[in-house]
Amino acid sequence: MLGWGLVLLILVYAGAVSKKVVGSLFIGAVSIVAFSAVIVTYVAGREDLAEGAENLVGRINFFQSGSLEDASSLERLYVLEAGIEMFAENPILGGGAGATRNWHLRASTHNQVVLLAAELGLVGLALWGSLLWILSKGEYFSNCRLQVGGALLAVYFGMFSHNLFNSTHWLLAFILISSRYGNRERA
Repeated sequence: MLGWGLVLLILVYAGAVSKKVVGSLFIGAVSIVAFSAVIVTYVAGREDLAEGAENLVGRINFFQSGSLEDASSLERLYVLEAGIEMFAENPILGGGAGATRNWHLRASTHNQVVLLAAELGLVGLALWGSLLWILSKGEYFSNCRLQVGGALLAVYFGMFSHNLFNSTHWLLAFILISSRYGNRERA
């Protein structure tokens, strides 16, 4: 949700979205939050969904308490620390491609940068930096701010996911944003 807020801010800053659209999106977001509260209340009242409801409520409680004590948050912290430790043990070349898929932990790092550092070391970090540079220098958008915004979104989403290179929609977005055949006028 925060990611889409960031997308909206970038689009407003670039002048690609009108204030009327922002107002409509705000009303839609408030409606979604209200509807979500109804769903959470319903799920919490069902005994057959108790385990899932506990997980859901634990995740949502973060917004009230700021506490990251639910099982998912603790697991994310643990795998993130394990990824950083793997990078520290092998800083130049990392632990090897796929090392975080084959380790003893149930999940991967939940962070694209830490995943690249853990598996590919400084080489992986250099590749990540190269991708961001290519994204920011592409010519798909006529507005240069949108190009930089695309690179910043990759950074943002990469902080919370380790699957950016596994998902077709992300790869297609990267290809389009880095394209030299977009809407920017040639000099």
